[in-house]
Amino acid sequence: KSTPIDEVKLRLNLLAKRHEDEIAKTQQAYVAAEVAKEALTSTSEMGQAMQFIEHCMAASNYEQIAQHFFKLSQGLNVKTVLLMETPIGFDCFSSEGEVKPLEREVIARLKTDKRFTDFGTRTQINYPKISLLIKNMPMEDRERYGRYKDLFPAVLGAMNAKIQSLESKFMMSDQLNTL
Repeated sequence: KSTPIDEVKLRLNLLAKRHEDEIAKTQQAYVAAEVAKEALTSTSEMGQAMQFIEHCMAASNYEQIAQHFFKLSQGLNVKTVLLMETPIGFDCFSSEGEVKPLEREVIARLKTDKRFTDFGTRTQINYPKISLLIKNMPMEDRERYGRYKDLFPAVLGAMNAKIQSLESKFMMSDQLNTL
């Protein structure tokens, strides 16, 4: 036979169990909200990249490619420098306007390095016709950093193809003028 103390203990145990269940549900809701937020952010970034690729393919010169890219990098909140190989040499562009001599030297020096180079808060990504220096890579935010390490190579691959296309067009035009 249960005593009043046993009944109080039972009720307290039930209340504690309910409280633990509520905490677990709250934590699950928080995790679900974070996953949904991450998915929406990733989708938005991918949408921006796809829009850039469309604009890049329609560009008729190197400057236009750079300007479209800087709209993308601004939307992703990163400061960037681009080095493009053209038929007449290398063009360097900065999302902040003027390319600083040190930035030009760093991006040119790392051009022949491996595909990815991280140093401090900077990351350089190299393709045959283009190199990108990200000056404020979000190293402290591992998820965002990982997304950017996936997103920028896709964007640079499209830029590299467009630069090759412009180079071919330039060479054909030059040959026609020679003939």
